[in-house]
Amino acid sequence: MPQKLKAPDFVKYDGIGDPCAHLRMFCRKMAPYEDNHPLLCQIFPYSLTGPAATWYVTLEKTFSWREMANSFLEYYRFNTEIAPDHIVLMRTKKKSGESFREYAQRWRELAAQVQHHMMENEMIKWFIDNLKPPYYEKMISTQVTHFASLIPIGERIDEGIRSKKIMNGKSLSSIVKQ
Repeated sequence: MPQKLKAPDFVKYDGIGDPCAHLRMFCRKMAPYEDNHPLLCQIFPYSLTGPAATWYVTLEKTFSWREMANSFLEYYRFNTEIAPDHIVLMRTKKKSGESFREYAQRWRELAAQVQHHMMENEMIKWFIDNLKPPYYEKMISTQVTHFASLIPIGERIDEGIRSKKIMNGKSLSSIVKQ
């Protein structure tokens, strides 16, 4: 171990999330020592916590850096296999009592985990198509180029619902039929 080395602060991996992303972040922080494979093996467990740290402790033999990294990726591969897809996004609805901002943030975080990354305009279309009345009716004609631009619009709709200026949960067509 280099004498002046102070182990960097790592975002700890607990077995949840993308193991590839964790390994990439670990390697970036350890870039000055990328050729020192024994050091990488010594420091890597400090980037783990909970079940992932338990996984490391149960390893039976000493691995080379490459073997350890591959073993880690293989063990946590299921996390990438169960990543959300477009169908999960379509089924993600605004919860009762959830503000529009909270819903949009939750939906966007989920969209970021989709293996086939979505273009901004694709995310906007999918998000609007997923909305229920009155959000859908108010946003369908909205022309925005950034997902974040939808949040203030949704918050105005939230305010309109709270102030009873917009009917919540009833589409305009259902009101006209009554």
